[in-house]
Amino acid sequence: MRWKADMRVVDLNLVFCIESTARMQSYSQEFADFAVSAARIMVEDLKRDILTSESDIKLFLILFRNCKCDGEKSLEFWGPFHFPEEESHFQEALQGIEYIGGGRRVDPRCSGLEAIWCAMNIFNDTNETHLNINIVSGKQSLCWQSQKRIQ
Repeated sequence: MRWKADMRVVDLNLVFCIESTARMQSYSQEFADFAVSAARIMVEDLKRDILTSESDIKLFLILFRNCKCDGEKSLEFWGPFHFPEEESHFQEALQGIEYIGGGRRVDPRCSGLEAIWCAMNIFNDTNETHLNINIVSGKQSLCWQSQKRIQ
């Protein structure tokens, strides 16, 4: 379904939630490549339907790890990266993710739900007209969630 926002400027917040435990290190390049290509594809597609040249396009990273053993590092927020102007900074951030913590002998729960909650609620206190798209990636799942708040 294609829709227009009645010629209003609509901003885009694209949030990538990435599991950053040590066991995910071997997937780090896949995550980085996916995030960059997904951002490019989504922005190009949305430019046809809803975004204008005045739209503010921002990319964010939420890194999540094990709640029980990784403490302050269990949830990290990076951004915004303005797209496409700061695409290279976004790529550098993806390459700079530190995959640490977690493990087999600890609580297996990661803070993925907290990351999703954070991504969904981070912009709720603004009155901006925006489209939020949250992407969660981990070993066994890739979840897309979108939020539209066009006033």
